[in-house]
Amino acid sequence: PGCAWEGRLAFISSLTYDGDLGGLAGADLKCRQLAEARKFHDPERFKAWLSTGDESPLGRFSFAADPIVLPTGLLVAPDLAALISGGSGDGIRSSETGATLLEARVWTNTADTGASFSKTDHCAGWTSADKQFKARIGLNAVPKQPPGPWQTWHDERYWTSYGPFYCNTMAHLYCIED
Repeated sequence: PGCAWEGRLAFISSLTYDGDLGGLAGADLKCRQLAEARKFHDPERFKAWLSTGDESPLGRFSFAADPIVLPTGLLVAPDLAALISGGSGDGIRSSETGATLLEARVWTNTADTGASFSKTDHCAGWTSADKQFKARIGLNAVPKQPPGPWQTWHDERYWTSYGPFYCNTMAHLYCIED
């Protein structure tokens, strides 16, 4: 009691979802439900790291100077601005349960600048699992073996912007406390 990490928690969802997330609000709700199930403090503060054509983390999250940490206590970034400018350290590799996930696909449609990657490729505003639609995904983490795949993953900020993925397939969410 009384002992807690000072900062915002971030995790990769243990569950996977198709592109029909119920919009941004539905994705945020999924993050909140996972946080609540793990009894995180203030689960209603969690949001999904997602962009549509018009909304992105730049407008969806506050830029307080709080460090971003995994449920395991490892530092992801000194604050949200550093997450965007410098990347996610070794990745958001811990789920809300504390399980480590590597090389997991994560819905984002978010460029390495924190802005929307595409005005159109976001599973129809995260409301469609139709295979005709695509969205940008991130790759949450890779084994750290520089130089090599880790260095490329880190330098290119693949954690948030890795490549296109069809909306009828399954991917995780990044959930970050705001």
